[in-house]
Amino acid sequence: MDAGLMKLLALATLSRYTFRLRPIGRIVLPGFKGIPFRGGFGKALLQTVCPENVCKQDDCPQLFHCAYSYIFETPVPLDAEVLRLNKNVAHPFIIGLSDDSRITYEYNDILEMNLTLIGKAVEYLPYCILAFERLGMTGIGKGRGKYLVESVSTLKDDVETMVFSGKEKRLSGKGYSVSFASIMSGREADRQRWFQKRSLEITFVTPGRFEYDGEVVTRELEFHILFRSILRRLSTLLYFHCNNVTLPIDYKQFIGDAMSVKIDGNNLSWQDYRRYSTRREKRMTLGGLTGTIRYQGNLEPFIPFLLLAEYIHVGKSVSFGFGKISVR
Repeated sequence: MDAGLMKLLALATLSRYTFRLRPIGRIVLPGFKGIPFRGGFGKALLQTVCPENVCKQDDCPQLFHCAYSYIFETPVPLDAEVLRLNKNVAHPFIIGLSDDSRITYEYNDILEMNLTLIGKAVEYLPYCILAFERLGMTGIGKGRGKYLVESVSTLKDDVETMVFSGKEKRLSGKGYSVSFASIMSGREADRQRWFQKRSLEITFVTPGRFEYDGEVVTRELEFHILFRSILRRLSTLLYFHCNNVTLPIDYKQFIGDAMSVKIDGNNLSWQDYRRYSTRREKRMTLGGLTGTIRYQGNLEPFIPFLLLAEYIHVGKSVSFGFGKISVR
């Protein structure tokens, strides 16, 4: 990739935290475990930083400085040069749950939850920990099972560093971060193989939600639709959460090239999940594509972006944990 672009992307970072939660009693979660955690996190964060709910008002005096507003509502700054007509933009966090098949956790089990904070959001880590502690006391899932936050840690080069001890109630820094540039320049052996074969396979570890021309994509995920979504998400995260960085690339050229990449095998299917929206006070359906899809063509220009998408996810409803992909 262009050296100037990589220099810019070296300034954009993210941190991935593992929360180890110890149930006080039985916790029963739905099939997609990220849904109750995302909704509960927002409510608990609001109660933690703004118990009088001033943040929910349009004339909130701290709209652009409050932890809740920034993380969970993410307003468009008044001086923004892009997306000025939008009320909100992409959230700088992603919630993920362990891949194990359990939905029931008993007393003394350990439930691992992952939280990715992007760019400036890392500065709000203490508020996030307090919010998840509050959520543990309120309860989550069917029957409102309660838990304790035992620890929060980060991982780098197979070395784990604890940043928060629940027993001691002690925060010791913000742990490790990784730059977008280092992610996009990794996996050299895989890159060579994909380049030689002119094909690669993408697995949706969690459901992917995409829209194109006003329609929800429910089966055939054309490569250009996937790549448009990655570019849109990356551009938004860089500008609003990573110091107003803009991508110096030819979007039109990239999209044109992406349209020449074809589907070489499609094993995607649609899966729905039910959730309760506390904001809208009603039950809703949230679904997306699961399974694998193979693409063929000149993939070399797109590989760095696909590798980054493994970390920042892609598509809609990402803060729930949707859109996690694996490139193989």
